Amino acid sequence: MKKRNVIILILIIIIIIITISLFIVYFDKTIDYFKTKFNDNEVIDINKDNTTKIDSKDNIKNNNPETSKIDSDSNNDNSSNTNNSNNGNNNNQSFNNNDSSTPSNDSPLPTPEPTITYYCPDGYVLNNTTCTSTIAANYVCPSNTTEYTTKYCVNLSDGYESEDGNCPENYGSIDIIGLGTPTIHKCLTLYEKTYTCDDGYVLDGTNCIKTINAQVR
Repeated sequence: MKKRNVIILILIIIIIIITISLFIVYFDKTIDYFKTKFNDNEVIDINKDNTTKIDSKDNIKNNNPETSKIDSDSNNDNSSNTNNSNNGNNNNQSFNNNDSSTPSNDSPLPTPEPTITYYCPDGYVLNNTTCTSTIAANYVCPSNTTEYTTKYCVNLSDGYESEDGNCPENYGSIDIIGLGTPTIHKCLTLYEKTYTCDDGYVLDGTNCIKTINAQVR
């Protein structure tokens, strides 16, 4: 009876050992499985966290007014640079268009208009396209008269005799002395001197003026 109990006990111990061994093997595999699973989940979670962080940064950047302003200014600067570049291209195109309208060096130059120079003879003064000569008028006695004073003239065949030599106003007295005969006193009419001009001149007060066309050289 004792021997049988010993065998049963040994079998129970063996079964327990086998069970424990199987449990240990199973437990190791389970641990390896969970480790592998945990590592895979960790990689996925890490990537998910990173993605979430990046998305969060982008959201913060988009929600941040200063960042939006900087991005807007940057976009405006880029737009301005683009516009300036386009304007520069337009200006260059306009400049090239202007250059295309410029006559080439091979085109004949227009003939310059001749320069007209006016001049006057000696004694004349140039006035635009005319020449003017101004001289003093001649102060002379009328025709058929003789100078009596610096202002008046008389006609020797005109007048009348005066016994005492006294003559009225506007008359001048002269004495005619004869050889061996008495002296005759006469009253002669006075004629005032006048201003005259030579041919081609026009009287202007006490001056004579002549105008001719200027000569061209």
